[in-house]
Amino acid sequence: MKKIFLALLALLIVCSCAKNYPDMVNDRVEQYKKEGKVILSQSNDETGKEHYIVYADAKSQVIGVDTLGKDVKEIHLGKKPYVSFEVKVDEMHGLKVKKEKYEDAIQNFYITASGKISDGYDTFRTRVYKDKYIVFVNRGFGLFLNDDNVYYNLSEKDMEDNGNIHLVFHNIFDAILPEEWQNYMSNSQDLYIDRYHSDLVFKATVSPEGKIISQAKSAYCSGVEIPVEMFSDWLTLRPYIVKVVQLQNLEESNWDE
Repeated sequence: MKKIFLALLALLIVCSCAKNYPDMVNDRVEQYKKEGKVILSQSNDETGKEHYIVYADAKSQVIGVDTLGKDVKEIHLGKKPYVSFEVKVDEMHGLKVKKEKYEDAIQNFYITASGKISDGYDTFRTRVYKDKYIVFVNRGFGLFLNDDNVYYNLSEKDMEDNGNIHLVFHNIFDAILPEEWQNYMSNSQDLYIDRYHSDLVFKATVSPEGKIISQAKSAYCSGVEIPVEMFSDWLTLRPYIVKVVQLQNLEESNWDE
């Protein structure tokens, strides 16, 4: 009987010490509001498994990420380079989505009194996915909250319900090729591709943490399916380019009739 009593007492102590995260989130939100901060995102999880608050503070020009731990992560806006998701030819792996950082193209944003984002000319609403990332609506930029040293080219139109970012690339064909391959195209009359149309379509998915988690196995250009591995070498890619050119020429001749 004594053992049962001690076990129940230990369980009671554990339960009394357990954190009530939903209440803590609500209390912290009210505290931040009284301090003049604007709540951008907060957890709404009755189990307490998810517990976070993301706020904007115009006074200190800080985005705060509070996960109810010891410290609140403070993200300072202002001038930062940006990172773009781009599709390129990798001669080892074929067509691939990569991150390109532009140190010389500095973007500058600040927080307005209403908690929105401004670039000094226009003001933008924010769309926030949990405590993972913020998108500046209609501006095409945002922040991954675990990688706040740069702005990313993000669009709210690409956001899925699960937080993944679905990217669809529309490229002018020769813009993705290695520079040395351009010579093959410019010296071959049968490989001229209309530079005025973004025919090449390729898809990829980025996680809420900003990692490229999947990409399509093929790209499509003027109805021609091109497996990504065919981009690894000019000789394997060339037959597909010929098909694209033939279809484009056929389409143009139909327009002329």
